Amino acid sequence: MKISKEKVAEIEKLVNLALSCSTQKEAKPYIEKLKFESAYITGNEGYILASLVSSVKYAVGNVDEKNRKIMAVNEDLFKLKTFVMEK
Repeated sequence: MKISKEKVAEIEKLVNLALSCSTQKEAKPYIEKLKFESAYITGNEGYILASLVSSVKYAVGNVDEKNRKIMAVNEDLFKLKTFVMEK
């Protein structure tokens, strides 16, 4: 299943908003929206998005692991962008 550039941009925006939060509570609305998006994306893209959501959730508020998890998030975003449908 291919996803649109707009959908990937929306996901990336939510990821950045969540990562800019200092607590899980602050990031919860963005993480919930990411979870909602992942429920409707199937196949490899869905698996990548689920991994991305997990990494974002773990990175927020976890100072010790944040940089490592941000690297994982960036890798997943890169992978997700390979599934963008061309118009």
